[in-house]
Amino acid sequence: MLAEAANTLLAFPDLDKKGFLHDAEFEHLVTGSQDWTPVPAGLAARLAALATQRSTAAFKYGWPVLVARNQRNFPVIAPLFVVPVQVERREGRWFGIADAEPEFNLSIVAGELFDLPAREAIDAILGDGLPFGDTEGLTRVAQRIVQELDVRVVSDLDPRALTRQCETESGMYNAAVWLLADDGPGASRFLLKELDELATRTDWGETAAAALVRQGQLLGRHPGQAAKAPLAGPLPCNGSQESALHRTRHDPLTVVTGPPGTGKTQLVVNAVVNAWINDETVLVASTNNGAVDVAVQRAARDIHPGVLLRTGNRQIREALGDLVRVAVEASLDHKELGEPPGHVRSSAGVRAELARSANRRTNLLADLAAVPALNRKLTETVEELQRLAQELWKQDRAPALSVSSRVVERRARRVRRTWFFRRSRTRRLLAVVGCEEANTSLDDLVAWAGLDQARTALMHELATTEERIGDPATSLDKANDDWVNASAQAARLAVRTAFKDGKQTLASLTRGGLGGSSLAKNIRDCRRYARGWACTALSMNRSFPLEPGFFDLVVIDEASQCSLATALPLAYRAKRLAVIGDPNQLTPVITLSGPLLRKIAAGEEFDDHDLARRGVHYKEGSAYRAFARAVESDPQQPVVLDEHYRCHPYIARWFNREFYAGELTVLTDIARMPSARRSIGWIDVRGTVDRGGAASWINVAEAERAVREVAALVRAGCESVGVVAPFAAQAALIDRMARHDEHLGDEKLAAVDFASGTAHRFQGGERDAIVVSAVLSPEIPRRTAAWVEHERYLINVAVSRAKQSLVVLGHPEIGPIGSPTMASLRTYLRDTVIADGGKELATDNVRTDSRAEARLLVAMRNVGWQPSAKLYVEGYELDFALLERDLRLNIEVDGDHHVDARGKLRRQDVARDRILTRMGWEVLRIPAWLCTWDVGEAINRIAARVDRARLIQ
Repeated sequence: MLAEAANTLLAFPDLDKKGFLHDAEFEHLVTGSQDWTPVPAGLAARLAALATQRSTAAFKYGWPVLVARNQRNFPVIAPLFVVPVQVERREGRWFGIADAEPEFNLSIVAGELFDLPAREAIDAILGDGLPFGDTEGLTRVAQRIVQELDVRVVSDLDPRALTRQCETESGMYNAAVWLLADDGPGASRFLLKELDELATRTDWGETAAAALVRQGQLLGRHPGQAAKAPLAGPLPCNGSQESALHRTRHDPLTVVTGPPGTGKTQLVVNAVVNAWINDETVLVASTNNGAVDVAVQRAARDIHPGVLLRTGNRQIREALGDLVRVAVEASLDHKELGEPPGHVRSSAGVRAELARSANRRTNLLADLAAVPALNRKLTETVEELQRLAQELWKQDRAPALSVSSRVVERRARRVRRTWFFRRSRTRRLLAVVGCEEANTSLDDLVAWAGLDQARTALMHELATTEERIGDPATSLDKANDDWVNASAQAARLAVRTAFKDGKQTLASLTRGGLGGSSLAKNIRDCRRYARGWACTALSMNRSFPLEPGFFDLVVIDEASQCSLATALPLAYRAKRLAVIGDPNQLTPVITLSGPLLRKIAAGEEFDDHDLARRGVHYKEGSAYRAFARAVESDPQQPVVLDEHYRCHPYIARWFNREFYAGELTVLTDIARMPSARRSIGWIDVRGTVDRGGAASWINVAEAERAVREVAALVRAGCESVGVVAPFAAQAALIDRMARHDEHLGDEKLAAVDFASGTAHRFQGGERDAIVVSAVLSPEIPRRTAAWVEHERYLINVAVSRAKQSLVVLGHPEIGPIGSPTMASLRTYLRDTVIADGGKELATDNVRTDSRAEARLLVAMRNVGWQPSAKLYVEGYELDFALLERDLRLNIEVDGDHHVDARGKLRRQDVARDRILTRMGWEVLRIPAWLCTWDVGEAINRIAARVDRARLIQ
């Protein structure tokens, strides 16, 4: 982290290119006398140029300015205190607006300019933070640091009388500077301070971080961690989410893989709610501001404004008081629980209803899980019965017998044990069952009789179970609705009661802008009432003390974007930890080179490759990879969220296969996607790449075609459109061309929430339509194409943002250029999607996947029907499609499933059937065992559905 901080030093020759001296007399942003200030003239010109190019940039601002020589004896510039700023144009002028409180600039003590021990001395001077808002106090701190560093003061430090120039001569200048910042989050002095402190702690074993520091040996459950209340799910919960949720309530470490569109936010909010109901404290954190905000907004909208209180930088802390007041007011309003005036349900009553609804749902899910298992057993049983019948009677079924199979089994076992008159007794038994002695095995007869009894018992058990279930869709909807409503009631009551009872104590949080130890102390005092918190990983230290197990549960969202360094203090504060991420999406933004990282590792006597293997490498690792490695011995972890709801199946199928080994079940409701707005395919564009003076590559031919495709999508009625390119210059070129296009322009693009950028801009978001510009052409350097392939997860992010339309533009020779992933996408979009689309119209496809399906297909054709096998409907594969007049009947053969968990497979079937029904299909499910045992009855069921449809018509 220190090396990355040093990597941000500004070379003196880059002043006026990447850095701009402030040209005003007063300094406001660092001292806090104002939140805004005009930008210097040179920067204003740069911003105007960027605005013309529709490009953006991030800036940092700092005072005073140190000029020093680095280890290569080159002059560099580093402001002593820095603050991130946003720039805005108001009334024709550009202004910088402080985006956080100022921090000491770590690049000064990162080892390039001063020895590392200087950091310890400066930490002692800075204490818990800068005296923000106190100009004189801040100036005194700056003077003490200058003295500690033994730096010559070129001009007296006075923020009210700035100098407007710096020389190459080393020293501290009373100047302020604006710096063009990179995309990385940068290093925080407070985070480094916490890591230094954690290195001395010996109580890691009391925390969820023990999974790492004990080399992957997970702790047992902590005393008192068993969940007190039934599992709650106020937001709809599928099987994999429910499995993850169970673990977060008990296990010290839960790792969850959350591919795109699989409902990570629902899981996070449900985990928070379960902590509330169990009287536990919980923190949701991420390095991704958007992920934190989405969780907070969803919890406030669907549950209660006090479920997750947002803290973080100064602006967010200043809003905390209002959040607490809103939560308290909402908790005093009985309407929150939808109760009549004067009536408030007791906590015991609400929890009892949650227990009842959870129990009913659990029983239903157990029955739903039993049905596929019973069907599978029945299928195996009747197939073996048929085999034995062929051995015994030379036909698929036993003839009608005068005695039951139970009697046959008893007599056969008795004959098999006898020593006297065995042959004659065998002949008499075989005569009863109609078998010829020469070809009959008593062992086969015993086996057949036992299986026939098992078949009868299984059929009875299946019928009883299906009777209890009733209509699966109706029963499941009712059970889920009851559970969701009871969970929401219990959650609201828990939050409402806590904020009502803690009204006086919570008053300490209504003073906005609390910082440093005062806010952390107040939060500690209020934990009993304000139990749910959310913040970014880098702002946590201002709000929560560094205490082991400070929270019962910590949830790290988008953990694949979070470095292990930022996650360790979070894990230390957790009794239980839930790490949610996806190694196939964005990783932490690290600007250091591989050779430098290898040098650092060697200097600390670590093996760079071993660090990467263990997931703890600074650049190649992440919080997700490190903790996933820690649970690799647990066969149930990581828990994969395996139901996808965002993308059209033809879009999802590619990244499901390419990145997730086909583990995702796609359940996107395409009935809500008008086909007129849908476009999925690859367009060959023989463009050429060029730098064109830009910092990255552009492909003008692809950019022009991208604009035409955007215009076509807008005309088709797409409500949101995005363009993704691997290079920022290409994205900026497309944005500029689209805004100047006669068919588009700013107004139309604003109406469709248009954005053009790299995959980083779209992480966590989605669009109705996505246009991808691959840019690559044969002229591009091999190393550049290799970089695109190395960062292949960016392609996954780009494709998985598209809900209903995906248009990819690329060179027809994309494979030889050096990107196998892009080549795979081209092949899929050009061959598979087109081929499957053709199958939707086919009527002569005869592929079947089991003997049961093959028997049913023959039987249907024998009665004169002409079903299509394995027809694709908008990417959903149908076992059989029977098209008669206006009837569209989907016939599914069930029974080849394997182990089911809590009715997961049946729930997925219900969801899929509902989607097809909305598209105008009727769905009939025939068990595989029936196709084998009594295919005539299967035909009767199909005929009844066909006749009913004709009557309705």
